[in-house]
Amino acid sequence: MILSEAIEALCIATRADGRALRTVEAYRQKLAPMLAYLGDVPIASITAQDVRRFIVHLQERSTRMVKRYVKLAEVDAEQAHKRASPADNWGL
Repeated sequence: MILSEAIEALCIATRADGRALRTVEAYRQKLAPMLAYLGDVPIASITAQDVRRFIVHLQERSTRMVKRYVKLAEVDAEQAHKRASPADNWGL
């Protein structure tokens, strides 16, 4: 069985167990990045090391996103300060 089939089997089993469709869709959404990262490989070939590498990938991606948002917030704050500052607006 390949990873996409395993994810679909999990979703079907989850729905059959009476879970809400929203829960099933959340599982699909949460597992999609793993499928994209690992590829549609046979699940028997996925190792603990593969999962660890995927977790590190997510952590690094999250760190990059946080740094990007912080930089954007700094630029926004600087621009807002310049707009509100009498010294900048009055040429003092």
